[in-house]
Amino acid sequence: VYLSASDILGTVRENRVINAGELKRKTITVLPLRADIELTDLHMSIESGDVFVRNGIIADPFFVSGVREYSITDSMNNINWIASAKEQRLMVNKNDFTVSQNITVVLNMQSSPSNLKGALYLSSIEKCIRICAAVIQDYCANGKKVRLMSNSLRNNEMVDCTSADMHGLMTELALMSTEVGADAEVYLSCVIPKINDSEIIIISPFRTDYFDVLGYENP
Repeated sequence: VYLSASDILGTVRENRVINAGELKRKTITVLPLRADIELTDLHMSIESGDVFVRNGIIADPFFVSGVREYSITDSMNNINWIASAKEQRLMVNKNDFTVSQNITVVLNMQSSPSNLKGALYLSSIEKCIRICAAVIQDYCANGKKVRLMSNSLRNNEMVDCTSADMHGLMTELALMSTEVGADAEVYLSCVIPKINDSEIIIISPFRTDYFDVLGYENP
């Protein structure tokens, strides 16, 4: 086995030939090479921190959008004394609701609309896997959790894992099979409505009118 490794900057590279019999683990997992694209090519952006939402269960104490008059249900710790002195009455900070930015990548491993068994167009599947690898790497590098979902069958179950660990997600991606457990449209109609508080990216070798309808029904 020929192994090549380098640092993150590519300034130091080490190559080594290892006898497969010397390996403690007999299985070698080859991680997919990322596609040569930027997130802007997919009309995506990676923003830092949390994002504001209209409603939530608990307000975020670190985000203050203004002040309002004190009520008996407010905590004394939330009183804004400077605003209270200016208004000559007790005023408290008004906090916004926020949610963490997460991403859900849904990878369709069905190579064509009419084919469920095996992959007719392996090059298209490979391209989708490489695009998926690019999304995972870029988001994880910015500290985001990524949920990876696919209709690819593994141990008789379709893939669904969430992590901020880039290596773990890339390994999961590398172990995907071309055997699918459900038609793309059926699969998407089942999983997309159940995904909440997350940006959704669908990566597929093909596109049908249903994909557009799905986008309008689940904005």
